[in-house]
Amino acid sequence: MSIDQELDNTISTFADIEAELNLRHAQDVLRDLVKNLDLTSSERQGLESDLSGLQQMLDKLEHTSIQIAVFGMVGRGKSSILNALLGQTVFATGPTHGITRTTEAKPWQVEGENPTGAMSYRISQVELIDTPGIDEVDGQTREQMARQVAEKADLYYL
Repeated sequence: MSIDQELDNTISTFADIEAELNLRHAQDVLRDLVKNLDLTSSERQGLESDLSGLQQMLDKLEHTSIQIAVFGMVGRGKSSILNALLGQTVFATGPTHGITRTTEAKPWQVEGENPTGAMSYRISQVELIDTPGIDEVDGQTREQMARQVAEKADLYYL
């Protein structure tokens, strides 16, 4: 191995260690924040959704999971694109609109390797989430559910 390659590997290793330390620091700060909030019961009740969001962030950091939701108009291929990513038919599809009636999530195993051979942090799980279409006739409840899922996801595809 040449000196340039060794130097590149060493720099990459330091960058990976720094990224891992940053991730652990973020976990510690968020854990302490959630744990040590001094709130009355009425304050806690008023902040319930925000506290729930913080706890979800902490869970994602600790379990290194990423949620990807598809969100959009009915009949546009949301379930089909997820099935293509998974390489099998997991989410129901059909010729009529409104096949997807509830949100559904499936784990997605991403294969591949970091080109440097090292990872700055590990993603242990990628979850693909299918949502109902947002413009269905009499589908306001399903649309609201789909919007809530998309807002909580790490990434959504429209």
